[in-house]
Amino acid sequence: MTQRQISMGAGLLPPQHAVDVPAPDHDVRRGLRRLLGAIAVSSPVLFATFVALDPGPLPREPASEFLGAIAAAPGQYVLATTVQLAAMVTGLAVAVAVGLAFRSSSRRLSAVAGALMAIGCLGGTGFVGAKLVAADLVADAEPRRGAEEAWTAVQSGPLFDVMSIPLLMAILGTVVVTIVLVRARRDISWWPAALYLVGFVMSSGEFPDLVTFLGALVQVPAVVVIARQLNR
Repeated sequence: MTQRQISMGAGLLPPQHAVDVPAPDHDVRRGLRRLLGAIAVSSPVLFATFVALDPGPLPREPASEFLGAIAAAPGQYVLATTVQLAAMVTGLAVAVAVGLAFRSSSRRLSAVAGALMAIGCLGGTGFVGAKLVAADLVADAEPRRGAEEAWTAVQSGPLFDVMSIPLLMAILGTVVVTIVLVRARRDISWWPAALYLVGFVMSSGEFPDLVTFLGALVQVPAVVVIARQLNR
């Protein structure tokens, strides 16, 4: 190679001090979003499982009825309540997914919806903790002495009043999520909004257990759509 050829090719070589800057790892980000979406979808499934397993009525029912149901199947009650706790924790993934998936169509509303839902889920975990305490009020297949009076005091005390605040946040969050889904209907159609809202109402606990169970399952396709939108 002549000196002229060497000189002409010199400009084609990268400087010796140049450092290659690694590109963002999109595969890792995509994997994390898929994991988040999968956790989000598991939330209504776990809640439906809890409803199917739970042997007792709502904690607001008379203490004799509530504690009597726990005493009849304490192990099943603890298992069901643990599954309910998992449903509340994974519900945080739904909140985060909504906040991230719809930033382009409803930036502010999606953030508000995610925040309200997160507050609702955090409050739900506290309420589930109180339900687990109720399991300690039974022994030998019957409520402990004074247990009914103790639980009645809990029902009329500040705990239930404080827990009503995150419940209200969850209701408002569901309404805002529905609005977010409606605004994104050009991308995801209209039915996810309808299923999400109807499923929430059905699974609110104001209806028979079968309706509550079906309501949780009704929400699953809507959350799947949210998860898919998150990964676009």
